[in-house]
Amino acid sequence: MQSQTASPRLLRVFLCHSSGDKPAVHELYRRLKACNIDPWLDKENLLPGQDWEYEIRKVVKHTDAVIACLSRESISKTGFVQKEIKLALDVYDEQPEGSIFLIPLKLEECDLTQRLKPFHAVNYFEEDGFDKLISALKYRGESLGGKVAVLYMRSDNGSLFDMRQQPTTQQDQLIPSDQKDSIAVSPQVEETHQHAVSSETDEWNAETAINRLRPLSTSQRGRKHNRLVLSVILLMLVLAVVGIGFILHIAFPLHFTPIKPGGAWISPNGTTVGDVIHFAAYAFPTNIGDPEIDHVSFTAYWQGVDPRKWVIACVARKPSGKDIFACDANIHKLGAHAGQIKISFEVYDRQGNVNSAPNGEHILIYSPGS
Repeated sequence: MQSQTASPRLLRVFLCHSSGDKPAVHELYRRLKACNIDPWLDKENLLPGQDWEYEIRKVVKHTDAVIACLSRESISKTGFVQKEIKLALDVYDEQPEGSIFLIPLKLEECDLTQRLKPFHAVNYFEEDGFDKLISALKYRGESLGGKVAVLYMRSDNGSLFDMRQQPTTQQDQLIPSDQKDSIAVSPQVEETHQHAVSSETDEWNAETAINRLRPLSTSQRGRKHNRLVLSVILLMLVLAVVGIGFILHIAFPLHFTPIKPGGAWISPNGTTVGDVIHFAAYAFPTNIGDPEIDHVSFTAYWQGVDPRKWVIACVARKPSGKDIFACDANIHKLGAHAGQIKISFEVYDRQGNVNSAPNGEHILIYSPGS
């Protein structure tokens, strides 16, 4: 009985990803299948009713390679995706030293988690990112010693070509020469590949026509849309700040000098006063746009009073006429002594600005009982 050699199987690849990256990962799944690879994606491979966590553990344990699809969302997200990476690291520890098993794949510019930093990552968003990924998977397939079928890639015109016939990439040049021998492929496998080429060419030509109209990948379109939205929001914020600043400038003009309300004496206007003094003064905003006047305090000083703390004789809080504030004070009841006294007034606006003694101090003679 003639012995038959088992046909090489397809390279098994597990796609580890976050739920938020499913569109980009599903596109990667289709591209890998077109390259004669057997990718495993939960959306495509899980059957209804299966224990998904058990199935994922089983697949990771028996897969040939794990592609950890990374984005800014996935590296900061808690959940099963982190457990999948841990499972992949556990299986990696069982691989021969120097094996390519766990491949970090950046869907967008992002940092690697601490556990993945020892592994060289692929920038999938760059033009040659997919080619570099296929080169790594090709090397992984060759390291399995003929157990897996030959990987294929798409040329620019949409046709398939054998990865074994391609020049080595810069990454391949780092691989020892004794590990670069092509995988031996039986005639039956070659016939299978030819059939795959003929059956997939029409599908690829259709995809190529669509891709020419849709050159950006899902993740690239998402990043471009996000940048556009952020630019519009930033522009709206800038316009809002400028508008608010303009309104505030109109309502409250800037002053480069301290605001000081103005005032002028009206009464008393003689040289001698009795017990009751009728105080009156003009008080007004000095400049257009200055705060309104809040009140006027009339003050007095006589011998025996602390010169740093004049006595408040009375306070006028409402104008009695156009910019006129007036009130009466009995200085006898305030404890004034007969003889010389000094009087003054202070003007306060509604923002707390004050002008002390706008017209200076006035000296009067107090004559009790007159």
